[in-house]
This record gives sequence, structure tokens and C-alpha cells, in this order.
Amino acid sequence: IREEEEQRRVEALRADHESIELKLAGESDADAYRRAMAEERRQSFAFRNAEGRRIREEEEQRRVEALRADHESIELKLAGESDADAYRRAMAEERRQSFAFRNAEGRRIREEEEQ
Repeated sequence: IREEEEQRRVEALRADHESIELKLAGESDADAYRRAMAEERRQSFAFRNAEGRRIREEEEQRRVEALRADHESIELKLAGESDADAYRRAMAEERRQSFAFRNAEGRRIREEEEQ
């Protein structure tokens, strides 16, 4: 009977030991899983952050290009208006000179006729 009790006690110790080893292995596996999930989450955040930065940079480039295009358009418009004003002034001056010449010519002709 004593041997049987000793054998049961050894078997119980072995079962407890095995149970503890399984528990520790399970906890270790769970910790490894949690670490893997945390790393996956960090990588996901890093990717989303990089992707968000890339998108913001592209949007900023598009905004800058739109501003540049608007600025160029305004400059071209102003240059065109300035050219048109200069042309109108030149044409007005040419008309004035033409009127002055015709007026002077008419006066000269009248003076010749009077003499």
C-alpha cells in the first residue's frame, strides 16, 4: 500500500508538473501572440501614417500646381489687358496725329487758295 501511495504521489507530482509546463507553454504562446499582434498593429499604423503623409503631399502638390496655374493665368490676363491698353493708346495717338496732319494739310491748302 505504501508503494501504491508513493506511486500515486509521484503520478500526482508528474501530472502537476505537466500541468504547470502546459500552463507555462500556453502563457508563453499567448505572450508571443500578443507581441505579434502588437507588432502587426504598429506596422499597420506605420503604413497608414506613411500612406496618409503621401496622400497629403500629393494633395499639397496639386494645390500648389493649381495656385501656380491660377497665378500664370492672371499674369497672362493682365499682360493681355496691358497689351490691349497699349494698342488702344497707340491707335488713339495715331488717329490724333492723322487728324492733326489732315487739319494742318487742310489749313495749308486753304492758305494757298487764299493767296
